[in-house]
Amino acid sequence: MPKDISFRMVSQGEQPQEPAPLTAEQFQAAQATIQLAMARSRAAIAGEQARLSQMEADFCELVLKFQTQPQES
Repeated sequence: MPKDISFRMVSQGEQPQEPAPLTAEQFQAAQATIQLAMARSRAAIAGEQARLSQMEADFCELVLKFQTQPQES
């Protein structure tokens, strides 16, 4: 197993190595990835909210139709 992999097995008595700090480029890439994931999540939430609003409107329309149709005796 290569020694540069941070997830390698640590032998008994050996201290795990601290990971190297991120470079500015790595940090910016990670930040951009997180921002993209957040934007996708917000878009998914907005889509679900739109679907719920449409379902609520459809329900209100059905209730209104039911309430305004002539009652049979």
